[in-house]
Amino acid sequence: MKYALLLLVFLVACTTPQDSIKVGSVLSSTGYASLYGENSQKGIQLAVEEINAQGGINGRPLEVIFEDDATNGKTAVTAATKLIEQDKVSVIIGGSWDLSVEPIVPIADQAKVVFITPSTGNTEHEKRSSPYLFRTWSSIESKVYQFKPVFEKHNFKRVVIFRNGGTWALAHKTALVRLLNETGGELVADFEGVQVDGNDFATQIVQAKELAPDAVFFAVNNGDAVSVMKKFRELDFSPVVFSTDGGMEDAIRRGQIPSADVREAYLIDSLSDDADFVQKFEKKHGKQPGITADAAYLAMKLVADAYRSGATDGESVRAYLENSGAFDSYGDIKTKDGVYSVINGEREPV
Repeated sequence: MKYALLLLVFLVACTTPQDSIKVGSVLSSTGYASLYGENSQKGIQLAVEEINAQGGINGRPLEVIFEDDATNGKTAVTAATKLIEQDKVSVIIGGSWDLSVEPIVPIADQAKVVFITPSTGNTEHEKRSSPYLFRTWSSIESKVYQFKPVFEKHNFKRVVIFRNGGTWALAHKTALVRLLNETGGELVADFEGVQVDGNDFATQIVQAKELAPDAVFFAVNNGDAVSVMKKFRELDFSPVVFSTDGGMEDAIRRGQIPSADVREAYLIDSLSDDADFVQKFEKKHGKQPGITADAAYLAMKLVADAYRSGATDGESVRAYLENSGAFDSYGDIKTKDGVYSVINGEREPV
């Protein structure tokens, strides 16, 4: 009887589900960047469902604890601190905007917790603010430089920039100036807004028309892109426009800026070109994945690979990612985005 009871205890122990591997996520469920946060969460959840359906990580289920940063730095800090101190996570995926990414970095760095952001590019050229920071979203420098062949081909020399407040837009300006220096151009005007979105550029738009630039560069968000393009039309001003991810591209995709109203624009294609991922996402959600969903999915997959390899804490996850070949020395993903043009309403790859 004694041995039978011991055997029963042993069998129960062997069949009891093992503790889950917990990963934290700080995303914007509310606030300006809620669209990106929602897309990222869907990408992460799709990856987790696939991983757990395939037996989890070495037999252990994967669990993600989501926190809302409300697109606010203070809230992001509170959320990240809770995940690190209470939930004891070794990895955090998130940050839907630079406003919520940058305050988390020193906290994650001090705790030696890996922080992977799927929706903000590196805002500092050739600089990495923490060895624990990784990005599955291309750097701003690389995105701006995707336009270099277009500048050279069409000899765009005199350029003005419209940009919102914050480091994301400032990084676009910095990269653009560097690009123009290499292509023999110049930035003839820098029109900076005072906030993330909803800026009043009315006076600056009139000034831009008077300058008659070869091209206008947008480093603005969705709302500003829509309002500036509307004012352009009202003033019969039809410049060549450049814009990286979000902003104008997103507004055109949603029909907020009719393609037919765009005379000539060059944009970064920020949606996934991974047909397998797109098919799986559409099957689950009945629609195409939105911006950042694929980058968040990739971040979760890479973290799972790290744990499968034997990683047990932030330092070993960091070491795995560093040596995975997926990131450069600055922690930025080694991928390039496609460039396409919209000319008289027609979209074409460049």
